[in-house]
Formats: sequence, C-alpha cells, structure tokens
Amino acid sequence: MPKKGEKAIFKRHALLARAVWAAVVAWGLDGPLRCNIEDPECRSHAVTTILADAQDMLQLRRWCEDKTGLIPGLGLGFLVPEFMEGKSVFRIGHMGHLNPPMLLGALATIDSGLKALDIPHGPGAVEAAAVVTATIS
Repeated sequence: MPKKGEKAIFKRHALLARAVWAAVVAWGLDGPLRCNIEDPECRSHAVTTILADAQDMLQLRRWCEDKTGLIPGLGLGFLVPEFMEGKSVFRIGHMGHLNPPMLLGALATIDSGLKALDIPHGPGAVEAAAVVTATIS
C-alpha cells in the first residue's frame, strides 16, 4: 500500500465497516441478526461477523452464491451447538478493493436472500448503509 494513500485506505475501511454495521442493526430490529461484537468501538474495520440465533445462514450463503454469485463468508470458530455448529454465523468483509457501490450491492443481495428465504429481519438495511456511505468525503 502506498504510504501516500494509507490514511485514505483506512478511512475507507472504517466507512464501509460502519455501513455494514448500520445494515446489521436494521436487520436486527425485527429478527435475530446482530453483530458478534456489540460495542462498535471494539469492532474490526476489516470484517464483520454476524450472528443469527437459530437460523441456518448456510442456506442464505447458498442462495446468494447460486442466484447471484455473491459468497458471504463462513463463520469461523463458531463450531459449537450454541451457533448450530457454525451454521448461524456469517461474515461480510469490508476491506481491500471494495467501494461503496460494491458494498451496497452485496448488502442488497443479502437482503434479497433474507427475503427469498423468509429469514426474519428488519427493513431498511440498504437504506441505512446508504446513509452512512453518503458521508464519504
């Protein structure tokens, strides 16, 4: 990474992370989805782990991949019964060569999958993320 752009890169990662968190909060208003790390100050700007109590998120991952080509990340390190042996966890990365349009498209795809599979979730996730990305400078 060029030193000249290091601050801009980290700033972009932080913005994209906040956009994902806003979407997850919206999904969680009327459903089981929530960020693994509750305190935003302690969350990573590289990837967000999303928990979905008692919901099989592997079906969402398969739907996204089969219908659209998007592959949400698997939950790593959650292979215990509490998390359905890892099935109730997925990840969204928000670093590297990613920009707001790409992220908003990924969030809209996941939102579509939640709807198609009747997985309980709150409305307005993509809009919440768009409000965050609108603050880009």
